[in-house]
Amino acid sequence: VEGDVTSLPFGDGAFELALAITVLCFLDRAQRQAAARELLRVTRPGGRVVVGELARYSLWAAERRVKGWRGSPVWSAVRFSTARELERLFLSAGAGAVTSRYGLYLPPVDRPLVVRHADGIERACRALGPVGAAFVAIRAEAPPIDMRHTSTH
Repeated sequence: VEGDVTSLPFGDGAFELALAITVLCFLDRAQRQAAARELLRVTRPGGRVVVGELARYSLWAAERRVKGWRGSPVWSAVRFSTARELERLFLSAGAGAVTSRYGLYLPPVDRPLVVRHADGIERACRALGPVGAAFVAIRAEAPPIDMRHTSTH
């Protein structure tokens, strides 16, 4: 099904899980708010919304920002997030509990040495939290139907 994340073509509570990976970074503020509300709306009460984005201060995000500065239309208006920003976004959209986690500390290179030592690099860097993490993920609990924002559907 083709659709727009700011106006999903599904009924309220249609899914146990809604998943959005590297979607929000391409949306402006109003679109992000609409997308968060929609992801929660289509998730059944008590279900989960999982969102993954490139972390704002990662080398992966920096590499893409440079591409935008060099004229790439895909990356020119991108907006990367922190865990706190994503948490606030989903809480303001009406989510119940929201948790976040940073991960993937490998640099954006395709070198045999990095790949060979990937497990060790990940274990060693986890304690750094957001510093150097390529990815941020949040899990938001969908609220009961009577606690949701008014929908246009």
